[in-house]
Amino acid sequence: MGFVRANTIPTLHEHKRRPWSGSALCLGQADVYFDFARLAAMAKQTDVVLAGGSPRGLSHRADLAAKGYLSREALFTSLGFSSVEALDISRFEGAEIEFDLNSAALPEALAGRFDAVFDHGTMEHVFHIPNCLANIHGLLKPGGRVVHTNPASNQVDHGFYMFSPTFFHDFYSANGWEIRTLQLVRFDPQRQETEEPTFLAWNPSPSSAGGLEPGTYVTVCIAEKTAASTGHVVPQQGYYRKAPDWRPEPEPEDLDDLPLNAPFRRDAGNCWVFDLPAAVEEGDSVDSPRRSSLQLYEDEKRLGPGHDIHDAIRTRGKGTYSHWGRALYFSSSDNTDPNGNARSYRARVRRRT
Repeated sequence: MGFVRANTIPTLHEHKRRPWSGSALCLGQADVYFDFARLAAMAKQTDVVLAGGSPRGLSHRADLAAKGYLSREALFTSLGFSSVEALDISRFEGAEIEFDLNSAALPEALAGRFDAVFDHGTMEHVFHIPNCLANIHGLLKPGGRVVHTNPASNQVDHGFYMFSPTFFHDFYSANGWEIRTLQLVRFDPQRQETEEPTFLAWNPSPSSAGGLEPGTYVTVCIAEKTAASTGHVVPQQGYYRKAPDWRPEPEPEDLDDLPLNAPFRRDAGNCWVFDLPAAVEEGDSVDSPRRSSLQLYEDEKRLGPGHDIHDAIRTRGKGTYSHWGRALYFSSSDNTDPNGNARSYRARVRRRT
């Protein structure tokens, strides 16, 4: 796919939030399908100031250079990066780094080397997706960001796979990344150089089969690696996790009642936080994501599921919760404010011995 308006505009929006800098890595050689005038127009559209004095070199491909289209160096320098390299399974398109993303072992020399990784239409061509994602995690520095642009619909046989937004949402949430952008983009690959794409907001709920308008879709995801992020946790699909009775958890017999009294601290969206007493056994962690035995009740109704992804509690809520470390992150059954909805909350907890 390379760089077209469908993924360049979200990249510019992310630049507005937190400017790009440092070293960038492209998964596969990067072709750019616009000239500097078009880049300047997109920057104006997103209220971004491009790096001054950027070179305006032309594409390494003669057919694109003939149209005045930018080289990858010109694009990435304009975005504020000091360097850009390409990684590929071979050097047939001139990639500087030769590495198979199917591999389970990332070379030590590549570990934590990059500030940004751009998957501009490569992961769908990699068969071993878990290894590919783990390698992306390994390539990035803490605080680094990945930008995915992968087929979502109507690109049969373009690659091995097509990716729904929930794939990225559930994987990166389960692995403790911060999701900065997640959207479907409709565009015409045959007219991607001239037609404007359509950006569609995505919410963590299933779309009805056949509900999309005709056309070709990609998923664009931008996620930020934190110091606690991982790249190996296997997620459960959020569509099923939202159902309290999907995987009912038995209640241990050695739990004690703990009243949860307001005020509850607002986290974001539908999520509220209650700091648990030191006497309560510690909750889940990156290394033990299902350690907690805490059960949460609203009046006499048991809420759930527990161990939920925090971003899902914020966006979906409906009684889901997470006992993480020393705090309880939770939502009310109907997403009302638990400080004023006239309901009582209690937890059944295991106390420290």
